[in-house]
Amino acid sequence: MKKILLSVSIIMLVAAASVGITASYFSDTEKSVGNTLSVGTIDISINDQNPWSQQFALKDMKPGYTDYINFEVQNAGPSANPVDVYKRIIIDPLTAFSTGVQTEPECIEENGTWDNAAKTCSTPTAEDNQIDKAIKYDLIVHVFDATGTEVWWQTIYDDEVSIKDVYYNPDTSAYDHYVYLGLIPAGGKMKVEQSYKMAEETTNWAQGDIMTFDIEVKAEQVKGKVVLDNKIEKKDDAYYWKITQADDIQGILTFVPKNPTFDFDFEGYAPSASTSYTLVVGTDPWFSGKTIDTAVSGADGSITLNGDVELSTDLKDKKVWLVLTADWNEAGMTAWNPTQYLFETGLIWYDDTNL
Repeated sequence: MKKILLSVSIIMLVAAASVGITASYFSDTEKSVGNTLSVGTIDISINDQNPWSQQFALKDMKPGYTDYINFEVQNAGPSANPVDVYKRIIIDPLTAFSTGVQTEPECIEENGTWDNAAKTCSTPTAEDNQIDKAIKYDLIVHVFDATGTEVWWQTIYDDEVSIKDVYYNPDTSAYDHYVYLGLIPAGGKMKVEQSYKMAEETTNWAQGDIMTFDIEVKAEQVKGKVVLDNKIEKKDDAYYWKITQADDIQGILTFVPKNPTFDFDFEGYAPSASTSYTLVVGTDPWFSGKTIDTAVSGADGSITLNGDVELSTDLKDKKVWLVLTADWNEAGMTAWNPTQYLFETGLIWYDDTNL
């Protein structure tokens, strides 16, 4: 028995040794040397100033008078990246509003007692210096690419809202609301046009008052999110494409901005219920573009699209629309019914990493 076990052990050892000796493989080793990962930069200038130190003074405003604060946001430099740009007006309610020059008509309207010799008002019971609610505001942007060509524009507000309506956040009781202006291409710029108009119906309570405020402009890296809105068109003004602020007919497109495929989600409300819509993208989809996806809106107008699409192209500084499927093919729009569409409120930027 011991001899048998010994023989089996010898056979196993020989077999193992044979495997160790006879097993071999073809191989080849390659090495990629000196790879790098670099971090991008975000740094804007305004009116050629960095940091921005310019001050503005809107003087001698009266009911019906309009003044302007216009500026240019530059996204230049050898390492510039596309940026999403936001703006807010900062007002400290405790210190920003002052009486300024006191007048007898203002004193009387605020239920005070006017001393004409001293030119002072005493014990006003209805004092009100908050002129932010009396200043109507409009906001228009124009976007230019690195060659100086105007590629996009929109009207965000059009004199129908006040400074307080736009920038005051009732949830926080503070002026901390940012307004999205749009995307500036790498090497491009944005012209921001703002008008400040004192409402015609403003009465004597506002005479001589002063409001001090800061303007803050913020640029952020592109994060892959844009709102599509049922913008209002004026046929006699090619520059008038105004965001509709008064309804919920809009959608939000989110996507991965740097990816091998266009990985996206879209959710919102279309202008028409139970209707086939197509999400399209291009430099100007009126002429040509790419089809992203198609879906039928619900009975309440709700619509959802999502997917992971192989586009085989970048989508850098492009427009994105939700249009009637019946009005579209990739050679361009076959009809034009803009009240039935949604349009981007900022250009989109997608880098196809498979190219």
